[in-house]
This record gives sequence, C-alpha cells and structure tokens, in this order.
Amino acid sequence: MDVNLARLRIFLAVADTLHFGRAARRLRIAQPSVSQQIARLERQTGCLLFVRDSRGVRLTAAGEDLVRRVGPAVRQLDAAVEDFARSHMSGAVLRVGLLSSLASYVVPVAAASSRVRALGVETTLRESSLGVLVQGLLAGDLDVGFCYRTAETGALDGLRATVLDRRPVTVALPRRLAPDEESPWRWSALDDLAWIMPSASRQYREDMAARFERRGVRVHVVAEATTLSGQLALVAAGVGGTFTSPWVPVPPGVCAGTMEDGEQLELLAVHRGEVPRADAAALVSAVREVVDRGRGGPVGLR
Repeated sequence: MDVNLARLRIFLAVADTLHFGRAARRLRIAQPSVSQQIARLERQTGCLLFVRDSRGVRLTAAGEDLVRRVGPAVRQLDAAVEDFARSHMSGAVLRVGLLSSLASYVVPVAAASSRVRALGVETTLRESSLGVLVQGLLAGDLDVGFCYRTAETGALDGLRATVLDRRPVTVALPRRLAPDEESPWRWSALDDLAWIMPSASRQYREDMAARFERRGVRVHVVAEATTLSGQLALVAAGVGGTFTSPWVPVPPGVCAGTMEDGEQLELLAVHRGEVPRADAAALVSAVREVVDRGRGGPVGLR
C-alpha cells in the first residue's frame, strides 16, 4: 500500500480536533481538501474512520486504532527530521527578507523562539520593499521572506507563497480623530482626513489608494514615510491617519480599528522551490505560532 504521509497528517489533525473546519485551519488548507483526503484514506484502507452526524464528528473503532498505530510513527518521523536538521545545520546562516512592518515584532519574536534557536543557525533579518524582497529570493540571496499579499498580478511570480494568517485591514488614527463608535468603522468616517502613505513599496501604496477609490473615499496625502514605524510615529504626533499592519502593536496615542466590509489582509511566507529548507520551515512555523497566539495584534484596537 502506497502510504501518503500528508494524508495521514490530515487524518491525525481531524482525529485531534474532531472538527473538519478546525483541522483545515490548523493545517492552513481548504476544508473541502480535508474532506477529500479523508475520503481517499477511507477508500485506501477500506475502513470508515469517522462518523459525522448531528452530534458532531467521532472516531470509529477503526479510526481510533489507526491513531494508535500511526500517531507515534508520524511524531517519531518529525522528531527524526528535526534532530537531523539540528545536527547538520549548526553554523549555517538563515537569510530572511521581510517588510519593515514585520521587523518590529512578529518575525523577530519568532526568530528568537526555542524552535529556531535549537537548530543552531545564525538568523539575519533584511528589511526591504516588496520588490527588493522578491528579487532577493529569486536571485538566491534570501532563503525565505515574509510579506503581505498585494493586488498586483504576478508580483510573486516564480515563488511559492504560504498564507500564515488573515486579518481585517486595519487603520491607525490619532485618538482625537478616531470615530466614537467601536470598530469596525465606516469607510466614510475617513473621508477628507489627512493621510500618511508608505514611500518604500509601490505595490502596497497602490493597494491602499485603490481601497479608497473603490469606496469613493477621498483623503489628503500630507506625508510619506519609508517604514511603518515612521508612519505610526507621524500618526501619534497627530499628523494624520494611515493603514497599519494587523500584526504590529501601535504606539501610545494611536487608535487602531478595522473597517466595515471586512476586507482581509494576508500574511505570507514566500520562498523558492517546492519545499523550504528545514531552518526556514522552522522559522515559518514559529511565525505561525506567534500570530496564532494573537500576540502580534495591534495594541489599542477599538
């Protein structure tokens, strides 16, 4: 029998959560894919593994037996691969590209985690615009990158992108300009406001301008900054509002809120090739853990 390891991982995730949707979110795949893989595994083994009814999802006796048999084997395989990586990567350098907005919290916290430090690699973080990050990955000057998805078609051509998290588009305003109501805020509340734009990444600047255009909102661009920390400093000084990252804390004096129609921003890990090298994969997993814990949410969210 040709055993598909990815299919077994999906089975174990469903067995652990007893919920197809939660298993899909944990694995970062679509729920229909989870159902399809479970159905294929049931056909492959000739056994019904789960019972789904009005009470939820339950393991059958065969399913419980499969968990007992393959669970330890998969965990042992994972441990063996991690042990191999630790023993052979000591002294290696992991070159990480990231946007400046991710350099202040999410990625540094993940890079300092025990999961990454245990590999014994030196991690170097290189802040850049999206265009420079993509060029670095394609040229082999970077091993992995972290960015947001952009509306520009083809911006990530030649790279593999993994969605680590999705959160609503977030706006940062001086407290005196923030709407009185709790977020999500109406887009019309931003009409005629002074606005601060990023100057480093053309793609993200165009995405931001398009958000206003689609909703018929007019703002007055009064300042630009090369980094998100610079944009937020101007917001804290009362200069105007800006779009901020949902994964970055905002400084005192700044109020962050989501917008009414729930437009989502995607946090991505990008790399060349089908599979990232082991240390890059460990960092990606650590970043996912940081955002899953919600520790990267914007402080001051209303």
